[in-house]
Amino acid sequence: MAKQAVVQQLESKQVSRNENTPTHEEIAVLAYSLWEARGCPEGSPEEDWLNAERVLNEQQSASTQK
Repeated sequence: MAKQAVVQQLESKQVSRNENTPTHEEIAVLAYSLWEARGCPEGSPEEDWLNAERVLNEQQSASTQK
């Protein structure tokens, strides 16, 4: 599945955000990278999306606590 298709599929699940959350684009780029790192398997793009959100939120929390 191409990057654009993954992003479009995940885009439909986007939630509203506030200033302290990563942008949709940031999550999509990281999710795509995670998917590629797993060997581009079929199915479950939500797994990479949720992992990307978690990683970015943890990074955001760490940077605001400094």
